[in-house]
Amino acid sequence: MFKIWYSDEEFGNFVVENTILSEVQGLEWSKLYESDANNPRNFHSIPDHIKNILYLDAPDLIIEKEGEPIFSVEVSTEAGTGHNAFQRFGRISAAVENNVPAFYIYPKAGYIRRKSNDRWDEINPNIFQAMKKNDENL
Repeated sequence: MFKIWYSDEEFGNFVVENTILSEVQGLEWSKLYESDANNPRNFHSIPDHIKNILYLDAPDLIIEKEGEPIFSVEVSTEAGTGHNAFQRFGRISAAVENNVPAFYIYPKAGYIRRKSNDRWDEINPNIFQAMKKNDENL
């Protein structure tokens, strides 16, 4: 049995409709409540193995099979330049710390308009260095 934990139901539907999950009968769906502070009434109803992935911040989607998370997904429409990649880091890191593969989907670069010169800013490599260090420490 598969369960889709979602922050955004529309994105959850997109993933299901465009993967082999569309062939699975009886998918279960549950809303991800990001934190105890944000939604205390519903957050405590989430099982501990899912809360472990949420302890730093909630990813956009967690797919579970037979009661075990098999992967999480974080999507950004902004390129990982500047601070955006670091805002996403906790969502990815908490999953990986709990042995759950995490997908981070983002544009390769963003076009930045500046007074001095316009240019493409590519992803900030520091996020990958932080992930690599995190992995080495586990």
